Amino acid sequence: MIGLFSLLLSAFALETGDKAPDFELKSLEGRSYSLSSFKGKVVVLEWFNPGCPFVKYAYKNDLTKNLAKKNSDVVWLAINSSAPKKQGYGIKANTKAKKKWNIPYPILLDESGLVGKMYDAKTTPHMYIIDQN
Repeated sequence: MIGLFSLLLSAFALETGDKAPDFELKSLEGRSYSLSSFKGKVVVLEWFNPGCPFVKYAYKNDLTKNLAKKNSDVVWLAINSSAPKKQGYGIKANTKAKKKWNIPYPILLDESGLVGKMYDAKTTPHMYIIDQN
């Protein structure tokens, strides 16, 4: 069964120009977000982990927030694919980080890791830019 699961996930390996897989995830506040709801807009998917030293550096120095602010016409979604008992997991840790770093865009929880695997996101911060099409 695991071999079949791996085979199915390998079908999601993305190349530039591929259609971005749709997903639906809940934010820290419990609101559902789907990629398809932003059709016609540029979307940045940022893999986020508040315990990651690189994420901490980027947010402590406002690098990521300033990038998002400069591109205010872009939809920015932070996605945390941390599993239970792993670094950066859970509503509490992410809510604390969102407040501490004053993050204005949604942080979506992907606790199963399925969306992270669909996009082959392996590190944080790892970003994908999805164009209007």
